[in-house]
Amino acid sequence: MANREIDSILKDIEQYFKFLLDSGYKIQNVKDFGRKGEWHVFLVSPSRIIKIGSDQGSVSLFFAPLNSDSIRENSFSIESVIYFLSKGENFVDTYKGIWFRSRKNQLKKLSYLLTEYFEEITPLFGENFQLYKSDLISARKKYFELFMDKYVRKRKKNDWE
Repeated sequence: MANREIDSILKDIEQYFKFLLDSGYKIQNVKDFGRKGEWHVFLVSPSRIIKIGSDQGSVSLFFAPLNSDSIRENSFSIESVIYFLSKGENFVDTYKGIWFRSRKNQLKKLSYLLTEYFEEITPLFGENFQLYKSDLISARKKYFELFMDKYVRKRKKNDWE
């Protein structure tokens, strides 16, 4: 990915997530994986990390506590966190029609979701993370199962029919 593309990604992050930067988050890591559409940006506050990244053009947003043993193990998608907060009532379907959405449209939707739930989400990934960790892991697993049922298993079943 050319520097121009990285600059464009950072410009979009700064535009759609300005409220994070204004509230003290800092861009600390920008990584290009050398494959088209695969990158990530870490926004860091004193107590949490927000990772915004793209894999094959699908943009996602994850939270993790800053001081955790394993950021990978302790990271949670915004969709699974909203599912947790809603006690399983709100399945956020950000993947519907994703192949027809631009990076900017995906960032705009993620920014909207984050703005809507920011005050509820941030305490989960602060100093009291351990209090919520097992429930967040359960919600992440359930959200993933629902996602698999909706998209992957349904597709495979239909492929056999």
